[in-house]
Amino acid sequence: MKLAGPLGAYLGWLGATALLAGLMAAWLLAAATGLGLMAAGRANRKTQLPFGPFLIAATLGVALAVRIPG
Repeated sequence: MKLAGPLGAYLGWLGATALLAGLMAAWLLAAATGLGLMAAGRANRKTQLPFGPFLIAATLGVALAVRIPG
């Protein structure tokens, strides 16, 4: 939770759309990774994944998408 606050504040500063896109992207990245690990047999439904790396990746992706003109 210490990471979610500053990243959410940054995305909120970029706009409400960026905030929602970052949140959805983080959840989708985590879900895709979890499903991939389950399909490979390396995880099950009770396996816990850290959410921080997905928050960072989503924030970086959304920030770059907002900053790139066009």
